[in-house]
Amino acid sequence: MTSWQRVVFSADCDEDGNCPMCGIDYAECGCPGPTMDGYEYRWINNVLHARSIEDDGSDAQQGTKRASGRG
Repeated sequence: MTSWQRVVFSADCDEDGNCPMCGIDYAECGCPGPTMDGYEYRWINNVLHARSIEDDGSDAQQGTKRASGRG
């Protein structure tokens, strides 16, 4: 099972739209967003985290991030 990663929201990105975790364009980075298929979510210390769901031993397909701010 993959480890939990902090979820990145589009509102967290810099003025150029780059992810604060990996530094590349938010739409192209591999960091989990808040509404992605193939991920499960959990609050850890009041911070939303996600990890990919693995089906039958294979890696889960990464979904497309949707531009959404914090709720």
